[in-house]
Amino acid sequence: MDIPVAKNVLMSVKNKNLKTSLRSLMPVFYWLRKYKWQDYMLSDIISGITVAIMHIPQGMAYALLGNVPPIVGIYMAFFPVLIYFFLERQNMFLWVSTFAIVCLMTGKVVATYSTPISSSVSNNTLFDSSRDLNDSLPMLYSPMQVATAVTFFVGLLQLLMFILRLGIISSLLSESLVSGFTTGAAIYVLISQVKDLLGLELPKRKITHFKLVYTVIDIFNVLKYPNFAALTVSTVTIIIMVLNNEFFKPWLKQKCNMPFPIELIAVISGTIISNYFDLAGHYVIETVGNIPTGLPKPELPTIQLIEDIATDCIAITMVSYTVTLSMALIFAQKLHYEIDSNQELFAMGISNIFGSFFHSIALPGIKIFHYRGGLNFANKDYFKSKLFKLVNIDPQKELKLRSKKAKNQFEMQLNDGNNEKLRFVVIDLSSLSYIDPSGVAILYNIANEFNSIDISVCITGCSGPIYDSILEYDKHISEKPNFLILLTIHDAVTYALSEFTSI
Repeated sequence: MDIPVAKNVLMSVKNKNLKTSLRSLMPVFYWLRKYKWQDYMLSDIISGITVAIMHIPQGMAYALLGNVPPIVGIYMAFFPVLIYFFLERQNMFLWVSTFAIVCLMTGKVVATYSTPISSSVSNNTLFDSSRDLNDSLPMLYSPMQVATAVTFFVGLLQLLMFILRLGIISSLLSESLVSGFTTGAAIYVLISQVKDLLGLELPKRKITHFKLVYTVIDIFNVLKYPNFAALTVSTVTIIIMVLNNEFFKPWLKQKCNMPFPIELIAVISGTIISNYFDLAGHYVIETVGNIPTGLPKPELPTIQLIEDIATDCIAITMVSYTVTLSMALIFAQKLHYEIDSNQELFAMGISNIFGSFFHSIALPGIKIFHYRGGLNFANKDYFKSKLFKLVNIDPQKELKLRSKKAKNQFEMQLNDGNNEKLRFVVIDLSSLSYIDPSGVAILYNIANEFNSIDISVCITGCSGPIYDSILEYDKHISEKPNFLILLTIHDAVTYALSEFTSI
């Protein structure tokens, strides 16, 4: 007589004590005691350095596939692996990493649900509305908010699969399927990178099916118009990598065990050449831009997005698990060891959840104030006070404070240092429905007050009527406006960053 499933699970739980459970969930406490430091330490350090170096350009490239800033790719290679170390078994030769297909799928979700603003400013965007606003307006989500929500929910789904012991799915992955899947993934990655390798301008298509086929067609249509500078850079880099792997690396291995960091040298050399010869300006080569320094602050993912992205996350969960396990099976077969597919699910789930809390780094010096509703004589004072409150600085109070402490040079320097972070305020009026002359006047007043303490103001997203109202008001006053008017938040942030670098 067959034992019922519930009874079988109960017996399995009873047979495990706390020590066994901890050993199963966190194998590091078991294998670290048996780790052969003298035999493995040096080779593991060399391997870790090699993988870390490779992850710098690879992570940035995969981040661009996911429609997020390049620095996020480095975060993806850093934070999840810290957790993965504690949750994976000693004989696991596969590091937790990003995969191009998963990044492309995530990029599709990001492009669908994010607003066209710079993802770098997600931590500095201040949303506000007046008391009588239409709450039915859609929320604005930055690409980083969407990407981290996807990562968080995928981690939850992987944990659910671990609880349900769905690692048995790995038994369905035959050797032929694994080989075909990895080969197909490699082809997909190659085609997705041809555009940047050759510097091609491909038309944007809003399609969900057979996108790869259309990409190949578009590539052949514009193949006769490559960017020869980009083609030269790509060709030289590929030749150097091939020569290193085929000739120099085997020769060096016979001499010493220390690998030659060709990937890191290629990145540094490319950065120096791009900056010195201004490849972006003279040869129209697209660069990744500035890479911020430091580590990001932990922040909760945007839970409100989960309802919208749930279906896509299920597909991403299955694909990411299949890709990771496929690579694990290849290494397991080659190196003759076994893997625990359920433990792999647990490690991936916790790593993704942990990594989703470190999604972006605050952009120093810029605050973005998003306002929805009308701006008129009745609520102009509320608008002004709310703006000062959210950016955490009142220009008039700051002027008085500076004047009072001007006699003390040391205190003056301290005060300036505290407010050094805020240098640019962006007022996003893309959701402003109406503005009267009093509303325009308060914008002039706010800009003047901020300018008095060396903080620039930029207004973005003005509709036609709003822009006309500002121009009409400008005709009847003598003073010139102390603020810029730009089309998008991205334009404002780009301008602000260029101003910062020129100082």
